[in-house]
Amino acid sequence: MQLNRHVFIRGALAAAAGTALNGAAHATQPVDSWKVDSALLYYSEQDRVSVTEPVIYATRQVNEDKSYTLHLIYDSMTGATPNGAAPSAQTQTITSASGGSLTVAPGKLPVKSFSDHREAFGIDWTNNTSRLVKRSSSLNVSKETDYASLGGNLSYSIDSANRMSTYTGGVGVSLDLVQPKGGAPVGMQSIAVTNTSASGGEGFSGERKNTVDLMIGTTQVLSRRSLLQINLAHSLISGYLSDPYKVESLVDTTGLPTGYVWEKRPDRRNANIFYTKWVYHLPEDVIHLSYRYFQDDWGIRSHTADLTYHLMLPRQLYLEPHFRYYTQTQANFYHTSLPDWQALPSYASADYRLAEMNSRTAGIKLGIPVGSDSEVSLRYEKMVQRGNEHPADAIGTQQSLNLYPGLNATIMQITFTTLF
Repeated sequence: MQLNRHVFIRGALAAAAGTALNGAAHATQPVDSWKVDSALLYYSEQDRVSVTEPVIYATRQVNEDKSYTLHLIYDSMTGATPNGAAPSAQTQTITSASGGSLTVAPGKLPVKSFSDHREAFGIDWTNNTSRLVKRSSSLNVSKETDYASLGGNLSYSIDSANRMSTYTGGVGVSLDLVQPKGGAPVGMQSIAVTNTSASGGEGFSGERKNTVDLMIGTTQVLSRRSLLQINLAHSLISGYLSDPYKVESLVDTTGLPTGYVWEKRPDRRNANIFYTKWVYHLPEDVIHLSYRYFQDDWGIRSHTADLTYHLMLPRQLYLEPHFRYYTQTQANFYHTSLPDWQALPSYASADYRLAEMNSRTAGIKLGIPVGSDSEVSLRYEKMVQRGNEHPADAIGTQQSLNLYPGLNATIMQITFTTLF
């Protein structure tokens, strides 16, 4: 499977699931009751990746001050994803030391087929330690063919005496194992060489990746109809951060490939995030508007704007039109390809997720009440992603090729919420 690609898509689906489940009915859950939120998500990229992901959240409200949530996730992923090699004006054959071979037609983006699945389990605890203080903690584990993760977090929320403000602080830690079959390749080394930096795929062997997230934030009641949330977060990731399946093309002065090397990324990444969300409650409807700014020491700067309008209809039905816009700059070590007449750089990646790009997502959700304690919702969204098709550093015949083929994706989900 394509390790980091899988992580990326899981994040997108998890965000979609969270939006659906958190926005479901029964915002106030009675004491000594269970609320079960379940969703089936389907993500499909045209001519590339398809993901199916069922999700179940079960929340037990023990008393007015304490609750816990269990969640189970299974996802399966199949299709093809870019391996990092650049399109070429001639047929190219990419052969690795393991014996795998890929033949790509002229002008086509090199992609590799794969299939994988993941199982994940988590538990969250929430309890009020005093009248104004709430503590939340969680533990999460997941496993797939070549990746394992163990993580947890702890946060505190403190309300002001008049309940008009809430202040939040938290820390999260994730300990991951990257376990590609045969071991992780040595970065910037020819793919025809068999050297690996560690064995992988079984037990606790493999490459380590550690993440520490810190967050502070505040939520302020602006009026009886509106809320404003502001969060600041810092993330420190260290260890093996390369994708063990991505390669980088070496090309001659005409732009034709002469070889391929494994990508290599820095072993540390510091990121800062600013997030704000404004919620305005009209007499019947609700507006959710958010903005997120991201910057890291890899040179990536991104902006995300998200708008949802919760439109109430007769008989407790509702519609939620949704629009999201995302744009980012490229990482400072991103290269479509590398000239073979120059010394290799310390770091290089042709992963298109690290390139300059933008995406637009638009869709709609329909919520349907089922009795007094249940709800079904249906969501449909389309995403269009575009990048720089003709970058300035294109060499020779590459200048006439599309070096960043666009991506079109469809997201569908059905959610069922019930209380008992």
